[in-house]
Amino acid sequence: MLELKVTGIVDRVHEMAEGFPGSVIYASFHHDEVRRLRDRDPNASTLALIHGAPVDRARFALDAHATHAGIHVEFANATFVAALHDAGAKVFVYTANEPAEIERLIACGVDGIISDYPDRVPR
Repeated sequence: MLELKVTGIVDRVHEMAEGFPGSVIYASFHHDEVRRLRDRDPNASTLALIHGAPVDRARFALDAHATHAGIHVEFANATFVAALHDAGAKVFVYTANEPAEIERLIACGVDGIISDYPDRVPR
């Protein structure tokens, strides 16, 4: 996962990642950058990050043309995850570190868990 933390670097980052032997997910809180990346490469996997719980749970991911949605652990629940899945987005949650928290997220049906302790996340 490559996080675009600043604007204006989509082209450079995409060029650097071309030819990478594994899969790449481009992530950002800057949803215009996510959309720009998808415009450049319609096959790219992109993750629109959000901190909060929007009224329309899936709109931010759809507006960004993202393949994935990244939501904060504090706001992750089965309803939010289902809304994103219904919109066609895979759901990653950040940053889950406690085993009980990780178990709760798995029960909610998330597709990926971002953690400071990846050994705590079952495969």
